[in-house]
Formats: sequence, structure tokens, C-alpha cells
Amino acid sequence: MKRARPKQKPNPYDDLRYKMPWGKYAGKRIKRIPAQYFLELEREGWALPDMIDWINRNREELEARANEENESGYTVKYDLKNAYT
Repeated sequence: MKRARPKQKPNPYDDLRYKMPWGKYAGKRIKRIPAQYFLELEREGWALPDMIDWINRNREELEARANEENESGYTVKYDLKNAYT
């Protein structure tokens, strides 16, 4: 008889992670580059390599903004220093 698997608790950080659509992290949820920046640039019609380039160039400003803007009540420090290139 198969044993029942324990139910997985919902991850409170899920909304803060971005499912990477490309590369070796495809489909994995990571927390390094906040999704909102990708979505903002996507709306303006940017291509992915340009987005990553821009995010890498404006790292400090984005990190400060991410830590200020965190509406969820707890502080999440985004690791933009290791942003994917």
C-alpha cells in the first residue's frame, strides 16, 4: 500500500519569486530579480537580453527600491548582485 505524501505548506514567498522562462533556471522560482521589473520592461516591449542588461546597470537603485517598496510587511533583500547575465 502506498503511503500518503504529507501536504505541502503554501510558500509565503511565492508571490515574490519570478518563474524564470529561460536558461538553466527555466521553470524554477528564483528570488534574485524581482518580477515587477521584468513586467514593467516587458510592457514597454523590451527583449530579455536588454532587460537583463538594464537591470545589471541599475542594480543599486533597483535594490533600494525593492527594499523600500516591499508591501508584504517583511523585508526581502533582493540579491541583484548575482543577477543572471
